[in-house]
Amino acid sequence: MKLFSLSLLLFVFIIFSNDANSQQGKTYDPVIQNIVDAVNGDTLWSDIAGLAVMQRFSTNVNAIQSSNFLKNYFTTLGFDTVYFQNYQSGFIPNVIAVKYGLTYPDSVIIAGAHYDVYASNAPGADDNASGTAGVMETGRVIMGHNYKRTIKIICFSGEEEGLYGSTAYANAAFTAGEKIKAAIIMDMIAYLKPGDPINSDVYFNTASTALKNNYASITSLYISNFAVAGATYPTSAGSDVAPFWNKGYKAIFPCEGQYSSISSNNHCTPYMHTSQDILGNSANSQLQAKQITQSVVATTITLAEIEQQALISGFPDKKYYFSINPVPASSNITVRYFTPETLNLSADRQDVKLSIYNIFGKYLKTLENSVKDKGAGEITFPINDIPCGIYFVKMEIGGYCFTKKIIVSR
Repeated sequence: MKLFSLSLLLFVFIIFSNDANSQQGKTYDPVIQNIVDAVNGDTLWSDIAGLAVMQRFSTNVNAIQSSNFLKNYFTTLGFDTVYFQNYQSGFIPNVIAVKYGLTYPDSVIIAGAHYDVYASNAPGADDNASGTAGVMETGRVIMGHNYKRTIKIICFSGEEEGLYGSTAYANAAFTAGEKIKAAIIMDMIAYLKPGDPINSDVYFNTASTALKNNYASITSLYISNFAVAGATYPTSAGSDVAPFWNKGYKAIFPCEGQYSSISSNNHCTPYMHTSQDILGNSANSQLQAKQITQSVVATTITLAEIEQQALISGFPDKKYYFSINPVPASSNITVRYFTPETLNLSADRQDVKLSIYNIFGKYLKTLENSVKDKGAGEITFPINDIPCGIYFVKMEIGGYCFTKKIIVSR
């Protein structure tokens, strides 16, 4: 975490909101509970220990090894794409892992943390190997399910020098028109001051009040004996949440009790930015690190929404309402679709529209827009004019919408 003034803290109460991030009325989902329960404290502790002995100073040439480690980790998990965002010469890159949503691929949920340290060879176990391990574990447990919205796991660099990596990402996202529904940033989650309850203290701005309230209510559904501290609202931020606020995105920063509304000060690690920020000394609470990670997992996948794929009797591709082949494709793709009776489409013939979008959700062109018989159908069309890359084909039929990913490769 970058050091900054803690003056002029404004304590606020939870106010429920009806904005797009509000999840009022969200009910308990045992599938989400299973994913949350998969977070493993021993794995987190092992990852913190491994990161703490890596060179992670943003301008050290050897720190690229930690970047490669993270890229390989997320690639092995099976993310749709994992890449470096290089933003400034001499700095290690941001590492970005993407799992594309199937229904709203242009709507993005971010779970992020900075992986750099304040000086060469600094251990940075709590600041911020703990947050980095948290997003690594988040990435691990969310795999195996599909989601309606796109999930991005981002490990930022350059935080200690001035939030450089997160600023580069937020600026580029804003310029590209990326629709970030929520950004959840973990920074320092593993220190527990003796006598304090295990908790997550949440840093947010006014525009992110509903997101913060969502986080608190979702967390209460899935984690027992875990407090979300009573919302502090500082005048500035010393972590990667700030660049998202500056671009108008809704973002929160769950962390250990640094800004806690508990009526005393100094609830964060006293070893931040020292050689004593090591496992067991500064990162001293595996349970707190686990539960804060679980809270981020629960919030991330609740907002992203698990894609419930229906099974369709008698259709060759029983997992999907429509299929696309070949994958990857070079010159033509064939869309096969089926409109089952369970969709309750009233007419025998329905409007069918197929459109293609890039990975940022930008509309490119309409592939088909016509009236088709209800039931099975097949359409083949050329894609010679589409450059190599990852795209989404959206099918709209009878008021329903389905999305599938395609890869164009030549």
